[in-house]
Amino acid sequence: MPALSTIADFVDIIKQGLFLLTIMLLAQGWTISTEEIGSKKIVMVVVIVFLVFDLLIYIWETLARNPAQTSLSASAFLLYAAGACW
Repeated sequence: MPALSTIADFVDIIKQGLFLLTIMLLAQGWTISTEEIGSKKIVMVVVIVFLVFDLLIYIWETLARNPAQTSLSASAFLLYAAGACW
């Protein structure tokens, strides 16, 4: 079921973004020392940029993947390099 696998991958990407948002809010002291969230725009920009890059990497990996290929292609090398930097 390739469709179920794709849905699971997208849910995983959203889960990572929500986890990042939770960690950033807790790092700012939300629900611990204050009920106000400072610099809301910065937090949302970081989370949205993370989600966009994560989705782009997923789409690039899906389009570049060839299960029959036995050698490492240039696009796969760039994908691994981008993943390592991420």
